[in-house]
Amino acid sequence: MSVSLTKWTGPESVNQAIDSVDGWRNFKPGMKVLIKPNAVMGGSPKISCRGITSSPVIVGELIRLVREKGASEVVIAEGSVELPSLKLDTQAAFVWSGLQTLAQEADVPLVDMNKGPFRPFTLKDGTEIEIAEAVFDADFVINVPVLKTHNQTVTTVCLKNLKGCLAMESKKKCHTESNLSHAIAEFNTLIPCNLNVVDALTATEIGPTPTGKEDQVREMGLLLVGENRLECDIVGSRLLGYRPEAVRHIMDYAELTGGNTAYEGVSVLGEDPDQYCIQLEYASNWLDDLMERFAVSGMSMPKYGDGLCSACGFNMWAAVMAFCRANKGTALPPTELCLGTEVVATGNATHTVLVGKCSIKKNKGFEGAVKVPGCPPDPAKFVEIMGKALIEDAKP
Repeated sequence: MSVSLTKWTGPESVNQAIDSVDGWRNFKPGMKVLIKPNAVMGGSPKISCRGITSSPVIVGELIRLVREKGASEVVIAEGSVELPSLKLDTQAAFVWSGLQTLAQEADVPLVDMNKGPFRPFTLKDGTEIEIAEAVFDADFVINVPVLKTHNQTVTTVCLKNLKGCLAMESKKKCHTESNLSHAIAEFNTLIPCNLNVVDALTATEIGPTPTGKEDQVREMGLLLVGENRLECDIVGSRLLGYRPEAVRHIMDYAELTGGNTAYEGVSVLGEDPDQYCIQLEYASNWLDDLMERFAVSGMSMPKYGDGLCSACGFNMWAAVMAFCRANKGTALPPTELCLGTEVVATGNATHTVLVGKCSIKKNKGFEGAVKVPGCPPDPAKFVEIMGKALIEDAKP
């Protein structure tokens, strides 16, 4: 098989790229088509979604093409971050990404894969997961990820994007009950995918969500297209500055499927990836960034690794931002924030804060800790508890 790296000249580039790899060869008139974009979360209309969510122009052209080829039905399906406390769900993501407007104009149904129905599976490590039935009902699945680095998985291209097909609780289990990289690799052996059209119009640093940094999204002006999701991930990661060995879920998927991970073994048609490679960071220092932004000092956070699910991570970012904003310019006593399933409190700080159900369970028996319960913890509750423990009690 081959992948195509095509320079973007407009919507016509989509079919040019697909045709170059014979990507329509398995498509038949009458097929039901499911398009799985990356619409990871909702966001403020004041913040651009470019580089965070899949381009509606690309998705719209795919809709036009499959209808032209005789598709009997087309749906756009996603399962986005769902956090009622922050008013985030798949509907909010469809709105922010522009996909809802596209769907209305093109008369295409939007499917929230968080709502089910689901098909159950058991991973090799015994973790029970559920995958949205919608992806199995389709005859032809088109995966439309965005090219990004990722603060937990190093890169996120085709393989990681299909995590949106899982039920919300199953997404959490990938972090809390299984190994994230192994889970990504294994659920990709279960989820069908006929064609990958990677939105490489941009390359995004420290994804999957906005960081507020001006240069987070870099212009690339490319499309990466192929039938083989492994090969697309290898080339996509190369564009971001990483070899397959640095991306654990790529290596795990190759092992499960007998695939070759050598970049040199991938036939790339069109543009030369090495002419476009950039080196983007993936590790996030968001706590330090927020403290600097609001002139707050004193908090530290051990690396939480893969054992922090997206729901907890999103809520914690919102919680810390709200706390820092409310206590702008405050020098806190040394305070260690512990999150996720992996972090063991050091006990070296004046205050140890265990955030969320998983951290409290992991550090059961740790005396004197400030506990913020919840799965995920509520940002308002975090601010309230932190305020009482660190601000009110510190006043003379």
